[in-house]
Amino acid sequence: MAFKSIYFVSFFLFSFILVDVNASVKEVTTSEQFQEALNEASPGDEILLKSEEFVGNFTAKLNGHPGTPIQISGGNVNSTSITSLQVAGDYWKIEKLGIYSLVISGSNNQLSSASVSDIVFITGNSNKIKSSSFTTSTKTDNENDIPVVMTVTGNGNSFKSISVAGGSMVLKEESCCGEISSSSFSDGDLIVKGKNYVMDAISIAGGAFIATGCGNKYTHVGVNDGPTQITNAKEC
Repeated sequence: MAFKSIYFVSFFLFSFILVDVNASVKEVTTSEQFQEALNEASPGDEILLKSEEFVGNFTAKLNGHPGTPIQISGGNVNSTSITSLQVAGDYWKIEKLGIYSLVISGSNNQLSSASVSDIVFITGNSNKIKSSSFTTSTKTDNENDIPVVMTVTGNGNSFKSISVAGGSMVLKEESCCGEISSSSFSDGDLIVKGKNYVMDAISIAGGAFIATGCGNKYTHVGVNDGPTQITNAKEC
């Protein structure tokens, strides 16, 4: 039994060391290098963006692993920007950069310390968005219409300490079982059409809180200068 225990521990440590050794840090300075790094990334790799701006429609389609995500890091939201990024793979970690247009269609990804300045679509599942800001410069045909900053159709996505300004966040009917906490919304609506969401410590200024899904739970939601419409007290 002792021999088996030692063998198991040794195998576990050896596997961990292999993962760590195989991971690499790739510094990129051009748009072409960035897409190439996205195409060649392995679990545990980190892609460091070393220029101010990366122009193009970039796609991250490979998969990381639960313990070793693929990471994209910039300097900060003011010094590094990407025009368009689609995260189609799973287990990516994206932080410290600005993004103009963002689509997350993969699952189990993380976005933190980011600033997104246009439309966001989240169609994947179990993604974690935290400590990030979202706004839009998109104009509607009708000046009375409020543009949509973020649309969520996936399940199990969580949003913590985010700020949404200048437009609405819409949780669509097909979405389910997510969480929004410690977040603020200004000059736009929070529209919850999905079901079984948990929301806590939310402030809304200059917009409405509209909840029409079922099975949702709300605590500490404050609305200033806007209407509140909740019609989903029933269970699903």
